[in-house]
Amino acid sequence: MAKIPGPKEYFFIGNFLSLYGTPEILYKNTRAWHKTYGRIYKLQGFMFRTIHLSNPDDVEILLSSSRYNNKDMPYTFFYNWLGDGLLISNGETWQRQRKLLTPAFNFTILQKFFTNFCEHTQVLLDSLKIEVGKTKTDLTPLMRKLDVVTR
Repeated sequence: MAKIPGPKEYFFIGNFLSLYGTPEILYKNTRAWHKTYGRIYKLQGFMFRTIHLSNPDDVEILLSSSRYNNKDMPYTFFYNWLGDGLLISNGETWQRQRKLLTPAFNFTILQKFFTNFCEHTQVLLDSLKIEVGKTKTDLTPLMRKLDVVTR
């Protein structure tokens, strides 16, 4: 971890003050860190250290390996809500669930949904175009529609 770049850390709180604030502030900080530190950087908030990846190839390596799927303490907060599913589980449980789900995401199966994805992406883009020029927009209703998922 010492070799991975990141913003200055302070004793005990780490970078917490940079992580605290409105979503706009967090977004601006995230963009600035990416420009300053590149495609991989670290952050620390109290006792939690995180590594942030922005290169899709790096993310693919991480997600396709069972070596890096051990979930840390922040995930335990979601356990009661999400249960021991693919997102939260570790080790053998994760491997078993991943093995069950992998065929559902086969490329040929996903190709069948491509036209549907494109149509609903266009609907979303049309809805977003209406919002252009407004100083503030609540995207929650648009994202909650789940049009693509429910078709």
